[in-house]
Amino acid sequence: MFNFNLGAWSSKIIELATTTDEKEKLRLLKEIADMSDTDTREEREKFLKFTEKEISKIPKNFRKEFRTNGLRAHLRQRKRGNSINYEIRCRRQSYNISASGITIEEAKQNFINKLNAIDNGANLIPNIPTAFDKFALYYFENYRKRKVSEKTYRNDCGRLQKNIIPYFKNIPIKSVTPSQCQILIDMF
Repeated sequence: MFNFNLGAWSSKIIELATTTDEKEKLRLLKEIADMSDTDTREEREKFLKFTEKEISKIPKNFRKEFRTNGLRAHLRQRKRGNSINYEIRCRRQSYNISASGITIEEAKQNFINKLNAIDNGANLIPNIPTAFDKFALYYFENYRKRKVSEKTYRNDCGRLQKNIIPYFKNIPIKSVTPSQCQILIDMF
């Protein structure tokens, strides 16, 4: 990975190609080499390294890619208030894998678990409906139910089924306009 200014690098290459002085060529070659080796130790450590034991837990087809195709996982440390969270991400080829944890070891284990889930054919992205009626039910089942009491949930579901779903039916969510919402509110 090179971290340098492309303009400065290319001008040094042009100088190298046009100069005839041997000492000048050696000086320019050294400058170009120094420019291409500017990443610091901290930047190098952003690439996550797995131990052999951890690699042995990774599914075979991913393990092969880590070793042969240079599939790299990146480690990010995020500070939120007084706590630190670690995130491991791998975005290469058709993969978009992200896992996090409070410690690096926990993040690694979560990352390996996600790799195993993908290898076993699990779809990590839930299939979220786009039609209003199906989306409303999906939201109520997966999110609303967890946040309110059972009685409130039943009452809200009743209002949804009786008043809101018959009005919007199965139109795409993206098609719902503020004026449609206002008309519904005005009816009550």
